[in-house]
Amino acid sequence: MNNWTILIRLMLTIVLSGAIGSDRQLKGAAAGLRTNMLVGLGGCLASLMAIFLIGNCGFTEPGQMTRVLQGVLTGLGFLGAGCIIAQKGKVIGLTSAAAIWTTSIIGMLVGLGFYFMSIAATILVVFVLFILKFAETKWLTPEGD
Repeated sequence: MNNWTILIRLMLTIVLSGAIGSDRQLKGAAAGLRTNMLVGLGGCLASLMAIFLIGNCGFTEPGQMTRVLQGVLTGLGFLGAGCIIAQKGKVIGLTSAAAIWTTSIIGMLVGLGFYFMSIAATILVVFVLFILKFAETKWLTPEGD
């Protein structure tokens, strides 16, 4: 993998993660634009590192690569837990936690070279965050709450 490929993957990750983070930022959520961009970038870098380890450091089993990626997802559980708080009988931050977890996976996909899947996933996440939020508040909110 050459340096241009690495740069393209990192830049695409920033764009896709930024699309997700912009929704969170506009809503004043715990994990906004920069957080989602950094989470996506971290996922991408972890994937690139795993590819490098396979190609250059003698890692030969696919399980060795997946352990690197698994570690990222485990660590994100702690970051996501930090976004979730109970406040006045309500739990808030679940969507932000889910967004950063999904953003990290999208970053991993880009890092592994799955461009179509990562772009399609980002479009679906943005649809869920922007469009379904409108539908949820307009048609799915219980009367009298």
